[in-house]
Amino acid sequence: VNPIPTVSIAQDQTICNGSSSTLSATGSPSGGTYLWSNGTLGATNTVSPSLSNPTQSQQFAYNVIYTLNGCPSLADTGLVIVNPVPTVSIPATSSVCSGSSVAISSTVNLPGGSYLWSTGETTSSINVNPTTNTVYTVSYTLNGCSSSSANGNVVVNAIPTVTTTNATICNGQTASVQATGSPASGGTYAWSTGSTSNSISVNPTSSTQYTVTYTVNNCPSNPATANVTVNPIPTITISDVTICGGLSTTLNPVVTPAGGNYAWSNGSTGTEITVSPSSTTTYTL
Repeated sequence: VNPIPTVSIAQDQTICNGSSSTLSATGSPSGGTYLWSNGTLGATNTVSPSLSNPTQSQQFAYNVIYTLNGCPSLADTGLVIVNPVPTVSIPATSSVCSGSSVAISSTVNLPGGSYLWSTGETTSSINVNPTTNTVYTVSYTLNGCSSSSANGNVVVNAIPTVTTTNATICNGQTASVQATGSPASGGTYAWSTGSTSNSISVNPTSSTQYTVTYTVNNCPSNPATANVTVNPIPTITISDVTICGGLSTTLNPVVTPAGGNYAWSNGSTGTEITVSPSSTTTYTL
């Protein structure tokens, strides 16, 4: 009468989907043969079970029977727990204005895991402020299974510049001021008047400043100022004069403000004129 042998599997295994696991059995007394439920012979059994649902963990059972001297043991069962491999994604391309920061957020298909960015950070999203175009990488691990890395390129856009022209007008006139942005193409203008063209026509009643910004790739320039100086219209007062024939008189105008140029109808450019008309005459300044 031969005794019934015994067999035991060392321990259950946990693997990630797509990986392999080796189960080891030990029969007692030694010298027998092993037969696994998947047809494998021998004390070890390497298996690669695959999840039917790639987002849910699943157990796979493998039995082994140990036979010695024609007597089979009771079967022992080894479990292989297969965990899903998570996925993580981030925007392929993001943009930021030079000197500013931008948030990069990751998206995963299975919650509860841990993150590792190329910056060393371990949160689901990070804020970065690169000075040049930079690629950032993140990986995600859940139940010991790591995703493939996701890469995102952050493009750094330069801050544009804008310059303006100034203008001087007389009260009641219209001035045209112009803005020039750099780089020259692809930008938009925004004036304090609400206009979005590169030049504006204005007719202020007093000296006024107008501001404009120039935006390229969502990056606004520092504001530039266009100054429109409004000069008042000067006034002239000349008193009528009565003289006797053959005499002369001096016409002395009163002007406000002083300091301008004079143009008389007789061609004189002085501040006052002396005339000797032979008949009643009108002089215009």
